[in-house]
Amino acid sequence: MAYIGNDLEVAFQSYLIIDDISSSFNGSVTSFALQVGGAAPVPLPINPQQCLISVAGVIQEPDPTGSSGFNLSGGNIVFSSAPSGSASFFGVILAGADYVNVGVDFPAGSVSAPSITFVTDKDTGFFSKAANEIGIACAGTEVGVFSATGLSSGFADGSAASPSIFFTSDTNTGLARPASDELIITTGGVERASFGSSEIVFNDASNDLDFRVEGNGDANLLHIDAGNDRVGIKTNSPSTELHVVGGVKATGAIDFDGGGFTFNDSHAAVDFRIETDTLTHAFFADGSADKIGFGTDSPTSALVTISQASTSAAIACLTLDQDDTDQEFIRFDGTSASDQTKSLTTDTSVGSLTGHIRVNINGTDFWIPYYATN
Repeated sequence: MAYIGNDLEVAFQSYLIIDDISSSFNGSVTSFALQVGGAAPVPLPINPQQCLISVAGVIQEPDPTGSSGFNLSGGNIVFSSAPSGSASFFGVILAGADYVNVGVDFPAGSVSAPSITFVTDKDTGFFSKAANEIGIACAGTEVGVFSATGLSSGFADGSAASPSIFFTSDTNTGLARPASDELIITTGGVERASFGSSEIVFNDASNDLDFRVEGNGDANLLHIDAGNDRVGIKTNSPSTELHVVGGVKATGAIDFDGGGFTFNDSHAAVDFRIETDTLTHAFFADGSADKIGFGTDSPTSALVTISQASTSAAIACLTLDQDDTDQEFIRFDGTSASDQTKSLTTDTSVGSLTGHIRVNINGTDFWIPYYATN
């Protein structure tokens, strides 16, 4: 014949013999601690109907009002009248652990004695921490709380080699807390990133571990080459400490302290230009013509062209300020000839005086004559 009722194993575990309290009977005391094996049972019965109590061989009436028989209150058996000192006692908890089956309320319990627990592990289970909060206890320690806003839980600190939040199939990969206000990400038992209150550090362990940031259309928008201690922008193989593929724009000052600085190291036909407040080509390097211009974007046939394009700037094209009194202003190195076919000549005969060039020496204007070629 089929059995109809509570699960037999659960029921068997629930029917517990209450410790004999007859040694405390004296005819005046009415309240006695309800214990099993010297301790309050977990979970604790919450109403008298869950217990069978006998005093002096007489079954006592379970009475929640306390006016007759016995009642349960605060973990105690409370009799309506004090048992005599010679009375015998026995008691059985009929449904201490059958709350789920019988549908009655659980006691609040505590973190050290949860009200919903296990037969072989009495300090692990659930308890009511506060209004609208369910506490989770393991070995008498709170490990989490369910509330109206969700689940909050505390974790052990862990370490890089053994993170406290990890994956069952990869126990040395996850999160750990090595110090106060610091969280680290670890993979393979090695710290990869550290998040602190004052800084975020990647690869604090100085491993040969590259770092890469992708853009919408570039897989190496930023690439840190850890093995070579280099940084690449839009390249995954930087050839110098900072390697940029593409344009660079700086709105503030750029300081270069030590070492050389090279533009267009690949010898491409790329121009270089420096602007001032009013000149768009204060300095201009014509990459395709291999010429330099000052104040012009079209250097002429000379290697260097200085252009004063303004008709009213009242400024010279070139000022030479020589503070070394033992040295000349200009030095000419060229090929000399006896005629006028080279850049320098020993020929003292010259053509006719053609004109003069205006110069200023120490604030005074002078005119330097120039002659036609013979």
